[in-house]
Amino acid sequence: MISMKAPPGLTGFSHGGIALAITRGRIEVSPELVEELRAHGFALSSPAALGQNARSELLRRFAEDARSFAEALGDDELRGLTTLAPEKRERVFNAIRALARESSPAGEKSKD
Repeated sequence: MISMKAPPGLTGFSHGGIALAITRGRIEVSPELVEELRAHGFALSSPAALGQNARSELLRRFAEDARSFAEALGDDELRGLTTLAPEKRERVFNAIRALARESSPAGEKSKD
């Protein structure tokens, strides 16, 4: 089962005629329901809760966030990022890596 956060104010949810309990803003669902609930505003409680396809799911989520970020940039900002010298681009990616490590659960080592 995968734990998901319910949208604010939601106290119940039904899927396929079956009521699913929301307790303290969270719901436990089987992996095949994750995308369906995401479409209704639910979010994963913890990336570690993804199960056997965790890495591909995390990569997909990161790519979606990166795309949203890039789409929100102005043309000049986007052009500036895409034309960074390789050493500056590496600094940007290293800063992202440092933030990811900083936010990792305690004791969990990230892979390089």
